[in-house]
Amino acid sequence: DRADVDGPFASFDASRGNRAGFAQYQGALGRHDLQLALRHDDNDQFGGHDTGSIAWGADLAHGFRVTASHGTAFKAPTFNELYYPFYGNADLRPETSRSSEVGLGQRKASWHWQLNAYQTRIDDLMVYDPHLFVANNIEQGRIRGAELGGGTTLAGWTVAAQATWLDPRNESEALDGKLLPRRWRRCSSSPASGRG
Repeated sequence: DRADVDGPFASFDASRGNRAGFAQYQGALGRHDLQLALRHDDNDQFGGHDTGSIAWGADLAHGFRVTASHGTAFKAPTFNELYYPFYGNADLRPETSRSSEVGLGQRKASWHWQLNAYQTRIDDLMVYDPHLFVANNIEQGRIRGAELGGGTTLAGWTVAAQATWLDPRNESEALDGKLLPRRWRRCSSSPASGRG
């Protein structure tokens, strides 16, 4: 994975490589299913990083399904975040995060619903800093949330809706408990519905 950035409106020309290996296992035993994943990234600019995830699910009676998962992630800054004129910050550090999620849902012939709760903890969260007018790192962030969604089929039409609640907090020592910038807290949507 290589990228070169140049152009009439950019004052930088940069490139880097990222080599990665990925392995995944998926298995099922009766009503239970399991997924394990492991990845290693070797980034020219930010070195080596290992990430992985585990996910489990079980089908219960009456169409119910329960799920649980945990995973880690690594995200390198983009070239725009590092170098773009009047925005980039060459001192940005990559993000690392840990996420956990549990879910419960039910599916029937003509309707379904799903409730998920999750938490993500992020070290060196990359954001736009309105005080410095450049991209910057937040030492520690925590995003906790829940999503409720459902859908049904009525007279051949599929109707679905989803609502999301978020509590995004800055957990850095100086700003512990403050809301993370540029993050919404509540959202609802109704995806396109159509006749099936």
